[in-house]
Amino acid sequence: MLLKYIHPKPTINSHFVNYVARDRAIDLTAVRIHEVTRKNYTYQAVFFTAPWTSDYIYATKHYVTVLREGPPALFFDQPSNPASPPSSQGEESHNVSENNDDAGEIELDSSIFHPTGSRAEDIALVCNQGLEVDDDNEPAPENIPTNYANEVPLTTSLYPGQRWGWDGIDQREVAIQTKNGAGFENGWSPAGKSWMDVFFHLFPTVWLFDCCMVATSAAIIAQGGKALSCKEFVCWLGVWLLIATCSVLSRKDF
Repeated sequence: MLLKYIHPKPTINSHFVNYVARDRAIDLTAVRIHEVTRKNYTYQAVFFTAPWTSDYIYATKHYVTVLREGPPALFFDQPSNPASPPSSQGEESHNVSENNDDAGEIELDSSIFHPTGSRAEDIALVCNQGLEVDDDNEPAPENIPTNYANEVPLTTSLYPGQRWGWDGIDQREVAIQTKNGAGFENGWSPAGKSWMDVFFHLFPTVWLFDCCMVATSAAIIAQGGKALSCKEFVCWLGVWLLIATCSVLSRKDF
């Protein structure tokens, strides 16, 4: 049963946040058919119980599809007249008065009986009326799972017996074996090296000293200063790295 066709909406919205048009509820149990009146229009609705709410919920009869029948002794074809138990919202009858634009019976657009010549547009128009379409572009029936009992419940997003957690195994590492035996070029190892040695081994030092430092030194000389030495350039770079780690001090403090 599509969630967008189930009422009352406050009950649905409180249990399914941000649901989309094709989301369904598959754990409903039909208990009776009863007439519902809304905006001076009376129609037949099927009332359900669900394990995730204590309220009675209902949908227009022609939107309902039976997935599994119950015992024959419980079959019903005609609307039941006994008064229903009041819901948690204090309803004493099924005379619906909530202001939901999509509640109740929907009058079909007559244009669906006049094809436009574009199959895609015709299908979209019929689907927008809330009707199912036997579309040849859809997967073949044998390729569509029909065992609704094995679908993941919308309320938990987990299959029966599953729980959220981590089993301690990095599945990506198990599946991707390209990192086995990883190392540095020419057998270089960071073991026993200083932080500066490791930094300059991983940093593009050729560009840093042969390009960046030379250009910076030339700019200083052009302004009347002295040529920049390698030691001065490394100290200057270290100060900028230190500034990047400080969130309280300003650049003038250094």
